[in-house]
Amino acid sequence: MFVFLLLIFNFSHHTSPLRQFSKSGGHDGRLSNIYNATLGFERVFIINLPTRSDTRDLWTLAGHLTNVSVEFRDGVTDVHAKARPPGAEKFTNMPALGAWRANMDILQEMVAKGISSALIMEDDTDWDIRIKSQLETFARASRLLLQPGGDPLQSFEEDISKLQRLDSLRKEPTSSPYGDLDQWDVLWLGHLGTHTPDPGKGGNVAILNDHTVPEKQHIGDDWDDDQLSRYPDHTRIVERSIYTMGSQAYAISLPGARKMLYECGTKRIERAGKATCDIKAFF
Repeated sequence: MFVFLLLIFNFSHHTSPLRQFSKSGGHDGRLSNIYNATLGFERVFIINLPTRSDTRDLWTLAGHLTNVSVEFRDGVTDVHAKARPPGAEKFTNMPALGAWRANMDILQEMVAKGISSALIMEDDTDWDIRIKSQLETFARASRLLLQPGGDPLQSFEEDISKLQRLDSLRKEPTSSPYGDLDQWDVLWLGHLGTHTPDPGKGGNVAILNDHTVPEKQHIGDDWDDDQLSRYPDHTRIVERSIYTMGSQAYAISLPGARKMLYECGTKRIERAGKATCDIKAFF
């Protein structure tokens, strides 16, 4: 389920200017923009094979039910050998290469059109009907970890009401409700597994008593450690990523799209798993 059990994000600082715009209710640092039709991003893209009209029907209904405007982009079933970057010769799994290319096509579109931020999802992703309130909780946590001049090793452990009060004391971002767009590359909202740092070691927010998070017994163990078990049930964790796999759902800023398109689209593929190459290089 797309319930944001572990919400991972990575960041780096950029000096490139970001254009300002006001579509779909205005994309700036206001938390209220999370409740617009694009969840506070400029666009929401769904990767979908043209042959899978069934999943396109389902996504259309889901978007209508939750008032989210989604745009479909065709999945890729074949990648010509000459179009593959160095390293791709190791991979014979065409579905994996096709998924990689479909992601690169969206990043190419973002760079070509100057799309400042986008949420990209595979069509087998699902989300909770409370997605907008969940994203508001996530945004409050990410803003704490991205605060100007903040300590990158700082940790917070708060329940949702205290998190809201703590966030209200911080400087309001101006270009994205999730933290200014020149402060983050990727918000990793859906993945296949991750390492979770030791509680209290820094760079994370543990949000207690979030009852949109399932009990631990209902959570898979697709990570290589047991750090999550140290937290009580119904804890949502937002952290700087250590090692995370998969691209079921992720948001990316324009600076992040430029770097990913270069690192994963032209420079070299280190891994081609379910969706993309190894993108640790620029986190």
